[in-house]
Amino acid sequence: MNDKFLKKLGRNISDRRKANQLTQLSLSHATGVDPSYISRLERGIANASLDSLLKIAKALNCTVKDLIPDSNNPID
Repeated sequence: MNDKFLKKLGRNISDRRKANQLTQLSLSHATGVDPSYISRLERGIANASLDSLLKIAKALNCTVKDLIPDSNNPID
C-alpha cells in the first residue's frame, strides 16, 4: 500500500482521536485493539484491517469512510 496513503489514514485517525479527547490507550480500551497497533497506524507504518477500522470508527463516532483519505486525492 502507498506510504503516503497510510500516513494520511494515520493522521485522520489521530486527528479524530484527539478531537474526541482520547489517548491512544483509551482508544485501545474502547476498541480492543492493541495500543502499539494504534500507534503504528497513526504513524502510517501499519496496514489497517477492515475489522480494526470498523472498531476504531465506532469508538470515534464516525464512519470508516471518514477515516479513509479522500478518494479523489488520497496521497496529498
